[in-house]
Amino acid sequence: MFIPVRQCTILSLAVAIIVCVSGPLQADEADDQYAVAAGHYDRGRWKLAAEEFLKFRQRFPKDRRQTICAFCLGESLFQLGKFDEALPCFRDYSNREPTGQYAKETLLQLGQCAYLAGKLDAAKTDLKRFLDKYPDDRWNETALFYLAEIALASDDAATAATRFREIMTRFPDGRLQDDCQVGLGRALEKQGQRDQAERLYVAVAAKPDSPQADAAQFHLGAMHYEVGKYAEALTSFAPFDSRLAQSPWRPNARLGQGLTLLKLNRPAEAVKQFDAVLATADANEELIQRALRGNVQAALQLKDYDSLDRQAARFEKRFAASPFRGDVQRMLARSLVERRHYDRAAVLLKSLLTQPSPRQDLDSRYLLALSYEGLQHYDDALAAVLPVVAGASGDLKVQARLEQALLLSAVKQHREAIPLLEKCLAEHPSAEAEVKLLAALAISTIRVGQIDKSKRTYAELLAKYPKHPLIPPTTERLADAAYDANDTVWASELSGRLATLGDSAEYAFKSKLTRGWGQFKAGKLADAADTFDQLLQRHPPAPIAAEAALIRGYILERLGRSDQALAMYDLVIQRYATAPQHADAQLAAARLHSNLKHWTETTALCEKLTHDHPQFAELDAAIYEWAWALHELGKNDESLRLFSRLSKDFPNSRFRADAAYRVAQAAFDAKDYDRANQLVDALLSQQIAPQVRSAATYLRGQLAVAKRDWPKARQTFEKLVQDFPTASRCLAAETWIAEADYQQNDLAKASARLDRLADMVRGKHEPWMALVPFRRAQIAARREHWTDAYRIASSIETDFPGFEQQHDVDCLLGQCLAMQADFQAARRAYNKVIHSPTGAKTETAARAQWLIGESYFHQKNYQAALREYLKLEILYAFPSWQAAALFEAGKCHELLGEKKEAADVYRRILKVYPKSPLANDAGKRLNSLRQNRQPAKTG
Repeated sequence: MFIPVRQCTILSLAVAIIVCVSGPLQADEADDQYAVAAGHYDRGRWKLAAEEFLKFRQRFPKDRRQTICAFCLGESLFQLGKFDEALPCFRDYSNREPTGQYAKETLLQLGQCAYLAGKLDAAKTDLKRFLDKYPDDRWNETALFYLAEIALASDDAATAATRFREIMTRFPDGRLQDDCQVGLGRALEKQGQRDQAERLYVAVAAKPDSPQADAAQFHLGAMHYEVGKYAEALTSFAPFDSRLAQSPWRPNARLGQGLTLLKLNRPAEAVKQFDAVLATADANEELIQRALRGNVQAALQLKDYDSLDRQAARFEKRFAASPFRGDVQRMLARSLVERRHYDRAAVLLKSLLTQPSPRQDLDSRYLLALSYEGLQHYDDALAAVLPVVAGASGDLKVQARLEQALLLSAVKQHREAIPLLEKCLAEHPSAEAEVKLLAALAISTIRVGQIDKSKRTYAELLAKYPKHPLIPPTTERLADAAYDANDTVWASELSGRLATLGDSAEYAFKSKLTRGWGQFKAGKLADAADTFDQLLQRHPPAPIAAEAALIRGYILERLGRSDQALAMYDLVIQRYATAPQHADAQLAAARLHSNLKHWTETTALCEKLTHDHPQFAELDAAIYEWAWALHELGKNDESLRLFSRLSKDFPNSRFRADAAYRVAQAAFDAKDYDRANQLVDALLSQQIAPQVRSAATYLRGQLAVAKRDWPKARQTFEKLVQDFPTASRCLAAETWIAEADYQQNDLAKASARLDRLADMVRGKHEPWMALVPFRRAQIAARREHWTDAYRIASSIETDFPGFEQQHDVDCLLGQCLAMQADFQAARRAYNKVIHSPTGAKTETAARAQWLIGESYFHQKNYQAALREYLKLEILYAFPSWQAAALFEAGKCHELLGEKKEAADVYRRILKVYPKSPLANDAGKRLNSLRQNRQPAKTG
C-alpha cells in the first residue's frame, strides 16, 4: 500500500554532554567560537550549533576540545536528521578516544545513526558490538530494538520477532514495551500470522496513554487495506479524524483513507484525504508523492481530465525522479486514450517503455496498442498488444485478446482473426466490445468467402445495435466486400441501406453536412467531428469542404485536440482562399494559437488576415488578438500602436474602450503618469462598458497612489466602490482606501477598515490581499501590541503564498519575536527575508541583516553580532544601514576587547560614509580609543 514514515524511539545524549562541556573558558578567539557553539548546543539550536562546531573544528584543528567537539557536532547533526553527516563525527570521536568518557554512548549512537541513515549493515555491526561490550547495560533495550527493526527491514521477520520478544522478556518494565508489541505485530504480519498481529495492534491501540497507540492503530488500518478489507480499513483509520487528530501518523492515515476510498470507488471523498495530506506542513516527500499520485488516480476515476492534467503536471514538476512517476504518466496516458488524444498518448507510452517493469510494461503496451489503433497504425498496434496477450493474466489478458482479435481483422489477417473474434464473443463481452467484435467478424468472414456467416453476423449486429455509430462504416465496408465477392445482390442491398443511414454510395454531401451540424448543436462533439471527417475524406465540393473543415476545427478545439483543430483551420486557409470561411479560419487559427501561447504564429495570421481581408467584419477582433500577441512577444511598442489604432479607427468596436484602457495602462506602466491621467480622463468621459469603466477608475486610483496623492486615491477608490459595488476590484479598492488612511497616518480609520476587510479576505488567497493582514500587523506593532502583530502576520505566508512583500512580513515577524525575547526564532524570520526571491538585496533585507546582528548583540553574543554587522556592510548598498552596521560592529569589537579593530571600523565610517548621522559619534569613539579611555556613551 504505502510505506509509513519511520517512527521509532531515538536516543539523545545532548543534555548529559553539555553539562560536561560548559564552564568558564579563556577569552581568546577559539574560546569565543567554542562558547558560541556550546551555547547553541545547550539551548537546542541544532543548526547553529552544528555550524559553529564545524567552524571550530576547521579553524582550530589542534585545539584540546576537538574530541568533544566531534561528539557534539555529531549529536547536533543527528538532531537535525542529517544522519549521514553525523556518522563520521561519531566515528572520529570513537577513533580518538575508544575508551573515553563517552565511548559507550558513541558506540550506541553509531548504531542508531547508521540505522536512521539507512546503512543497516553498519548499524547491525555497531549495535552487536555494543551488546557484546556492554552486555548488562540499560541501553541494551534500545540496541536490541534497533536490531529487531533491522531484521524487519531486511525481511527477516522470524529474527525480528525473536528480538522483540527478547526485549519484552528482559525489560518487562522498559519504555519500549509498546514499541515492541507493535514491532512484533509487524513481524507476525509479514509471517502471515495476521490474527495474532491484529490482537497486538488492538491491544496497544486501546491504551490511551501509550505513545505507540497511534502507530498500532495505523498498522491495523494498513493491514486491513493490504488484505482487501476496505470497510474495516476505513474504520481503523477513522480515529485519526477524532481522538488521534494530533498524531504524527495522521498524514499516513489520511493517505490510507484516500487509497481505501479509491478501492471502494469513492474518488471524490478520496481527493479530500489526499488534499489534506498535501496541506500537511511536515509531510515527508514520499507521502506527498503518493498523495499526488492518488489525486491523479481519483481524477482518472472521476473522468475529471482537467484536474488530472494539473495534478500530473504538478507531480512531474516536483518529482521528476520519483519511483511513482511511471504510475502517474501511465494514468495520464490512459486518460489521453480515453480522450482520443492518441498521438500524445503514444509518445508518452513509448517513453515509459524505455524503462519498464514487468506488470507496468504490459499495462503500457496495452495502452500503446489502443493509441496506435486510434491513430489507425494497425500493424504497430498489433505488435504492441501481442506481448500483452502472451504475458498478462486476468482482465488485462481478456482485454488484450479482444484487442488482438479486432486488430487482426483491421490488418486483414482475417483467417487468424475469425476464431479469436468468435472466442471473444463467447466470453460475454460488454455491449461496446460486442459491437466491435460483431462488426469485425462480419467483415473478416466475408473477406475469406464465408458470406452466409457474414450475413448472419451482420443481421445480429443490426438486431442488437441498430442505432450504433459503427453501423454505417461497417455497412459501407461490407458493401465494398460484397462487390469484391461478386455478390451484387447483397452489395446493392447494403448500398440501399447505407443511403437510408445517410451514407449512400454517391454520398449525399449536404445531408452529411446537416447531420454533422445536428450532432454539433446537440452537444455530441466527438460524433460531429467524426461525421465532418468522413465528409472531408470523400472530397466534397470546395464550399462544403471549407464549411466542414472550419466547423470541425471549432469542434476539435472544444474537445481539446488543438493540433487537429489547427490542421482544419490550415486546410481552409491553404486550399480555400476564396471561400467565405477563409477569414473566419484565419481568425480562428489566430485565436487558438493565442490560447496555446504561440505568439509568433498568432501575429503572422492576424497580419495576413488584415492584409487579405481589410473589409472583414471582425477585423477589429483580429487586430485585438494581434496586439496581445505582440505584447506577449515583448514587442510592446508595436502592440501599443495596434491598441492605439483600434481605439482610434474603430469607434464602434466592442474592443475600442478596452484598447484605450490598455494604452492608458501602458502609459502607467511606463511611469508616464501625466499622459496616463489624460487618457483615463478621456476614457471615463465617454459612454463605455461598466467593466472597462471599473478598470479605468481603478487605474485612476493607481495613478493617485503612484503619485502618493493619498486624498485623491481615497476619493477615487471610494467612487469605484460606490459605483461598482459588485465589481471584482472592489475588495482591492477597499484595501487601497485603507492604505490611503494608513499612509496619512490615520491609524484609527485604517484599522477599522482593515478589520472589516480581514473578514472579507478570509478564505481567499490572492497574494495582494496579504496587504490587509500585513497593515493590521504593522498597526499592532506600532501600538506595541507585539503578540497581536505576530498572530496576524504569522499566517500571511500560508494564507497568501506569492505575496510580493512577504519579506517585509518576515521582517515584522522577526521584530515581534525579538520584542518577546525569542531571538532564535527572530533570526529565522530575518534569514527568510535575506534569502527570499523578492527580498534579497532590498533595503528590507539590509534591515533584517542588521536586526540579526542586533539580536546577537542583545544576547551579548558579540562575536556573532560582529560577523552579521560586517556581512551587511559588504553585501548591501544602503549607506545608512551600512554606516549603522559598521558603528555597531565597532561597539562589538570594543566589547570583545578588540580596540584596534574598533578604531579601523570607525575610521572607515568617517572615510566612506562621512555624511552619515553616525559619523560624529564614530569620531567621538575613535578619539576615546586614541586616549585609552572608556568610549563615550551613545544610544
